[in-house]
Parts: sequence; structure tokens; C-alpha cells
Amino acid sequence: MENKNKENVKEQADKNKGHFLDLKKPIGWLFTYCGLILVIYGLLTGKELYTKSLGININLLWGMVILTFGLIFLLLSYIQKNVEDDSH
Repeated sequence: MENKNKENVKEQADKNKGHFLDLKKPIGWLFTYCGLILVIYGLLTGKELYTKSLGININLLWGMVILTFGLIFLLLSYIQKNVEDDSH
């Protein structure tokens, strides 16, 4: 009985061995939050603010880029979690 418990503990330790610190989720939330702030700011500001950037709403554009980047990280984290759950 003790050998079986030791084997189970060892198997559990082996499963968690390679996934000690997964940074996809916190980085994804960070970029998603920052991108969302820039998108909202870009939508709420007037055109006179963007005369120096040749009329391009740079806050809106970069907000969408950063938001997309963050959502990709969150998606990859979600996919990895589901693949790990299916394999066990």
C-alpha cells in the first residue's frame, strides 16, 4: 500500500514538473487591460489631438494591437490548460 502511495506522489510530481511558472495568463491580462485603456482613450479623444500624427488616431491603433496581443496570450493559456486537462 505504501509503495502505491509513493508512486502516486511521484507521478503527480512528474506531471507538475514542467509547469511551475506559466506567465501567459498574467501577461495576457496585463496587455489586454493596457490595450483596452488605449482603445477607450482613442475612441473618446477628438481629432485635434492627432494633428501632430497626421490625423492618425495612434492611441486607437496601438490599443487594438496591444489588445490583440493580450487576447492571443490568454487564448494560448486557455488552450494549453484544456490540452493538459484532456491528456490526464
